[in-house]
Amino acid sequence: MIRLIAIACLLLTLQGCTVIQSAQYAVARYCMLPEPARSANREAVALAMAPNRINIQCAGVDDE
Repeated sequence: MIRLIAIACLLLTLQGCTVIQSAQYAVARYCMLPEPARSANREAVALAMAPNRINIQCAGVDDE
C-alpha cells in the first residue's frame, strides 16, 4: 500500500513539471509572434476562456 502511494506521489510530481514546461513553451512561442498575430491570438483565447482571463506579458514588449 505504501509503495502504491509513493508511486502516485511521484506521478503527480512529474505531471507538475510537465505542466510548467508546457506553459513555458507556449508562452515563448506566443511572445515570438508578431504583434498582429498576438492580438488575434488574445481575442481567440479570451473568447475560449470567458469568463476567465489569462494575461501574458512578454519581456521587452509593450503591446496592450
